[in-house]
Amino acid sequence: MKTRYVLSAVCLAAACMLTGTARAELYKWVDENGKTHYGDQVPERYQQKQQSLKVDKAPSQADRDAALQRIQREKNTANALKAQREAKSGASVKPVKAGAGEVPNETACQKEWRLFHEGMACFAPFRTANRSIRAEAYQHCKEMTEPKSVCPP
Repeated sequence: MKTRYVLSAVCLAAACMLTGTARAELYKWVDENGKTHYGDQVPERYQQKQQSLKVDKAPSQADRDAALQRIQREKNTANALKAQREAKSGASVKPVKAGAGEVPNETACQKEWRLFHEGMACFAPFRTANRSIRAEAYQHCKEMTEPKSVCPP
């Protein structure tokens, strides 16, 4: 009878150890470019820079739902800002082909300026935040040089 209690106590202790609080090891480190990374394993070259983070439990369904709602709000905000930026710059989503339409009775200078502005409008949707132009723009748009100074704008 006594061994039965001892065996029960040992089994209970083992069960408590196995079902104790779930702790996951999570690490944080910063690479040579200053970018912060998180993961359950740290690359060897960043072992000295690692910081151990303790995670006591998995996020609840409410936490997951709140995170999904926050992601959706941030996506909506980003899309609204993009639309505002495009409307402000006059850039359309699709590139405008240079030379799309001839204008009757225009002078050679007027034609040069028209083609130049059409080319600029074609490249506009392909401009990045730092004002450079993505490579695929050259597949859609004809590069035009600014008309000479003998042609006033």
